[in-house]
Amino acid sequence: MSVHESVPLLAKYARSDVAKDEFKHVLQLSGPLVLTAICEYVANSVNAMYTGHLSAESSEVQLLLASNGLAYLFYVLLLYSLAIGVCTALDAMCAQAYGRHAVGDIIVLLQTAVLCSAVLCVPMSLFCIYSTDLLLWLGQPAETAHVTGEMLWYMMFGVPFVFGYEICKRILQSQNVVLPAVLAGVTGNVVNAIAAYLLMFHTSLGYRGSAIAFSLASATYCGVTSYFVYQQDHVEWHGWKLQEAVAYLPQFLSLSLFGWIMFVSEFAGVALTSVLAGFLPHSNLAIGSNNIFLGFRQVFFMVYMGLGVASTVRVGNALGANDPHRAQVAAFQTVGLSASWAVFTSVVMASVRFVYPHLYTEDADTLALAANLMLVNAPFQIVFGVWMVLLGVFRGSAKPHTGAVLNVLFILIVGVPLGWYLAQTGGLGIEGLWLGASIGYIVCAGYGIYWLFQADWKAMALQAQSAHVA
Repeated sequence: MSVHESVPLLAKYARSDVAKDEFKHVLQLSGPLVLTAICEYVANSVNAMYTGHLSAESSEVQLLLASNGLAYLFYVLLLYSLAIGVCTALDAMCAQAYGRHAVGDIIVLLQTAVLCSAVLCVPMSLFCIYSTDLLLWLGQPAETAHVTGEMLWYMMFGVPFVFGYEICKRILQSQNVVLPAVLAGVTGNVVNAIAAYLLMFHTSLGYRGSAIAFSLASATYCGVTSYFVYQQDHVEWHGWKLQEAVAYLPQFLSLSLFGWIMFVSEFAGVALTSVLAGFLPHSNLAIGSNNIFLGFRQVFFMVYMGLGVASTVRVGNALGANDPHRAQVAAFQTVGLSASWAVFTSVVMASVRFVYPHLYTEDADTLALAANLMLVNAPFQIVFGVWMVLLGVFRGSAKPHTGAVLNVLFILIVGVPLGWYLAQTGGLGIEGLWLGASIGYIVCAGYGIYWLFQADWKAMALQAQSAHVA
């Protein structure tokens, strides 16, 4: 074999080594990231369970559970989503900075994120303070608005810690350091479970105790992750670099805005199925069955979330290191892993549809509708899984606007109205709502796969090299 003949062969083996190495990194990241997502989901579920046992009176339990759910919905949409938006910029920029060994940029980005968070805390606090009035204006029953408003008032004190946790978590994750977030999640959930139990059942605070415990859990998350950031030798705080941090705000805010839109539009696409179910005939049956399905979906959905973050980190690191081939490999591998998990999810969803709903109720109508919902949605899980990871690829490549535009256009503007048409005019009920939303996800995932094959990875890597800020 001549020297010239061996060159392509060496390149082939080199590319194979990259794929193997990247696959190892993705798997090492994904497990802890999935556990982190689960930990972040558990606290509110535990508090909801506690809330359901606060009273023996059915009407009061329904009021407290409704208020707890409404408070959490508003918390996610109007408070937590803003923290996610701010940190979308960190997802891309910190991962790329670490990839190009520009650790000084990470401190500047941290300071930029702190400035944004400090400004956003003001309107977020005002919303919590006046949430009761807002809920009354939106037409909520007076009792529900009052209880929800009180819970949001106590949750307000955890908002700065939510920002702190998300910022520190993203800084660590961008460097492939993922275990501190798991430790924070476990510790925070222990604090939440103990504090909620003591405050709700052994003080006069009652339902307010769940909101206080939730804020204490947020403070714990922040404390643990900030400790690990502080312990990093190569990420040192040498005072404020306000000029650099402020100069970076325009691009940072642009990424944050699209990250917020991307998160809210995707969350709203799912949440609206519950909202619109309330306007269907036999609404209580539709809502109850939908909640059972969502409970099952959420458990498996955590894996998509973990893989999505892994794709963000690895794609961002590779682009920052000017390694477009590795970035492309990371993107395809995480999408492939998510698709494989989605196939497994589909099989399980269809297989246990007559068994799982019995964990919630023995009502025959609810059992039948929940089983049918699981069967109808099972084939579409691959679409959800692929799209969740593609959103992570968009974040890692500093293109959250692509995911945001697609979410708004095809999930909110096309999918949800189509679902409502199928539910009402087509007579498909709650199944129609999900069919419409799923069609929107199909379009998004289809375009995402097309983008994946057509993306100019070399150009994105060059763009990442020009993002040096410190």
